[in-house]
Order: sequence, then C-alpha cells, then structure tokens
Amino acid sequence: MKTAQRVLVVQQVHLGDVLLTTPMLSALKAAIPECRITCMVRSSLQEVLENNPNVNAIWHTDYRPPVSRFLPLARQLRKGRFDAVLLCFPGSGAHLWISTLAGIPIRIGSAYKYYAHLLTYNLRFDFHDPPMHEVEYITALAQYLTPTPLQPGRLVLPVLAHHEQEAERILQQHGVRREQPFFCVHPGTGGSSHAWYLERYGQVARKLREAAGWTAVVTGGAHETALAQTVCQQAGEGAVNLAGQTSVPVLGAVLKRAKLLVSGDTGAVHVAASMGTPCVVVHPVSDYRVREKRWRPWMVPYRIVPATAFCPTCSLVECQMGGDICRRSVSVDAVVEASLSLAEELGIL
Repeated sequence: MKTAQRVLVVQQVHLGDVLLTTPMLSALKAAIPECRITCMVRSSLQEVLENNPNVNAIWHTDYRPPVSRFLPLARQLRKGRFDAVLLCFPGSGAHLWISTLAGIPIRIGSAYKYYAHLLTYNLRFDFHDPPMHEVEYITALAQYLTPTPLQPGRLVLPVLAHHEQEAERILQQHGVRREQPFFCVHPGTGGSSHAWYLERYGQVARKLREAAGWTAVVTGGAHETALAQTVCQQAGEGAVNLAGQTSVPVLGAVLKRAKLLVSGDTGAVHVAASMGTPCVVVHPVSDYRVREKRWRPWMVPYRIVPATAFCPTCSLVECQMGGDICRRSVSVDAVVEASLSLAEELGIL
C-alpha cells in the first residue's frame, strides 16, 4: 500500500475520547514523519489539540451531522485531498458516508450496520467485551496505514507556560499557595457514566482532607458550578470551587500539581492521566469491568471503586443507569480507603 501522505482523523465525541486519540497521533507521526495529520473534532474540543506537535490542522464537525450537511462536508474534505481517514469512534456512520462521498480512498473504522461495506478496513469491536483499551484500539486502526509497528505512549495534552501561570493565578486567588498540597475532586460526568452522589463526594473530600492534611479542590465545567459548590459545602473548611474557571489546558496544569484525582468515569480522568496524576475512579455501574478494560486511566497509577450491588435490569455487560442500587452500593469509606492506599503505595502521603 502506498504511504499515506495526508491523513484525516475524525474523533467527534467527548473530551476523553479526543485525548485517548493522542497516543496514536504520536505513534503515527513517528512511523510516517512526512505524513500530514488533520484532526476533525467538535469546535468545543479544539483546545485539546491546539499546540499538539503531531497535528498539522484542526477542522470542525458536529457529533452527528444531519444528512443536509453531508454534501457540504464532503466538498470540504475533497479540498484536503486526503489519502486516508481514520474514524476513531466505532459506528461513525455519518462521517463514513461523508468520507465516501468525498472520495477518500482508504476508510478505516469499525462498523456492523449496513454501511460497514463502505469501509476499506473494518476492525470489528465488541462493546460488551472490548478486546483492548481504547488507546490500543485507535492505534490498531492506524496500523493499517504502515508496516512499522505502532507503539502508543502517553496521552498528550499540551500545557504551556501561560497555562501554568493561569492555573497558579487561579489557585492563589482561592488561597492555595504554591507549596500547599491539594487533591482534586471532579463530581460531574457529562452523561458519560452514572453520577455518584454529590454529598458523598463531599464526605470523601472532608475525610481525605482530615486524614492527609491536603486541601480539597473541586473541578468541573461552567455548567457544573452549582454541583461543585454542593461538594465544597460538604467538604467543609478550605474547600475550593474551581468549576467553570479553567480551560482544558489550565485544568491540566491544575491536575499536574494535584496529589491525585477522585472522579467518576469521565474526561477529567484522562486529563489527569495526560499529566501523570494518579486517579481514583468511582464506578457506580454494573458494567464497571467493561468500562475499566476500555477506558481505565492510561499509563498512570489508579484505583477503581466499583458498585457492589446492581439493579435487576442491569447486567455485567450493560448498565441501564436508571436506578440507585448501583450508586448506593459505593460507600464513602471505600473511596477514601482506595485514595489513601494509592497515596501510601506511591509515597505521596
């Protein structure tokens, strides 16, 4: 196969998904240094890839473009004269049709539906029993482009000096001194998983603060300021609410300084992993084993705190996320114990 000189990478879903694509970008660029990589993401996720040395251009798309947008997007893609497209999210039907209409000769992805025949290479992926981590899956897609074995490394989130300065300014504004140790709590999920109880996150923060002597810093998006405030109220003295005050790179700079992150299964975990920060991930769902196998924190120490009881309609391969049995079964003490044991193991306590 002729070496692909122009590669389009489509990853239009969530923050964590885009970050999990970055090890493949590094590996592909190392294998084919002359290749030009264009990433197509939602406009809200552009900052995740800005300043990434392996990305030559960033184009925008919707999560699921309507049929009325197929031809305009196909015309845009034709201008890129791409040799290949990597559809990183399994079942990206709309973008597969658009890439086909654009005449991109090599189309790589994973699909089971009627449009699967449009793929040049179809790497089948079992959602209920994933054979590999998401990073490994995305890298396996790119492996079709080169005989050189691709070795994925760390997640890449470029955090520049001005991001670190902004993080320092925000922390000091909230009374967190440069030498002051802190840990982060991220209670939101963005709908990617079952949200654990805010009150319990707050109780975890309070108990960790009392046990370790660290300040609790609560993070979140602009739409999560109220829930972060609820966690801070439960956490008690000195808890800091940073929800809505950081961009993704600045959040990365904050997490880079943190002792560890306590969070649900969401994008903040992958931001922390890109910074090398240990993670304690709360999984109040019945299919936590599937989620851990596919989306666990990549290449950083971590602990999973899973549900221990499940709703009757849920199974080990699919959680309906409709009831409270799973959420109630995750105790505050279990999360605190996991956090302290991880800290002790790493010698940061």
